[in-house]
Amino acid sequence: MRQKGADGVEPGRLFLTAFSDASWASEPEDMTSVGGFICCIGGGPTAWESKKQVDQALSSVESEYMALFRAIREVVWQRRLLAELGEEQQGPTPL
Repeated sequence: MRQKGADGVEPGRLFLTAFSDASWASEPEDMTSVGGFICCIGGGPTAWESKKQVDQALSSVESEYMALFRAIREVVWQRRLLAELGEEQQGPTPL
């Protein structure tokens, strides 16, 4: 039987997760939104970003999608990096 750590992941496995969020029209002077994301491997942060969105979102959903798109680009890059390092991810990355 294989042992698992406190987070439910087998020791030696690098598991990628990501989180994304946005604040719609949070900048009152130009009605732009702020979005961001964080990517973690094995529970530790590996990439993060929080920045003012260039385009004005017409709704909170659109603002969330803009932030999500930037997170997805980073997740794809990190999945490719992990595959090169021999830690290919099994299944989708939780986001």
